[in-house]
Amino acid sequence: LQPRITAAIQSRSGPDIIHMLHNWPHLYENGLVEVNDLAEWQAKDQGGFYAQSEAYVRVGGRFMALPHSIVPGLIAYRKSW
Repeated sequence: LQPRITAAIQSRSGPDIIHMLHNWPHLYENGLVEVNDLAEWQAKDQGGFYAQSEAYVRVGGRFMALPHSIVPGLIAYRKSW
């Protein structure tokens, strides 16, 4: 998916919305439009963001994407095995 996103940004013919993961807003900052107004509205409407989610989408103090979820990794250790 990342090569396709890069090609779309370079050709300026990509989609209007892309689902990005992890630090991708930092990688593609120059190809994105800041969405501070939407992020502020969403934060006010939903009571803010988790710090980790906000760190992924905020680049240089600007929201370059909107956080929508946190998917934690699960590690389980069962002593009885």
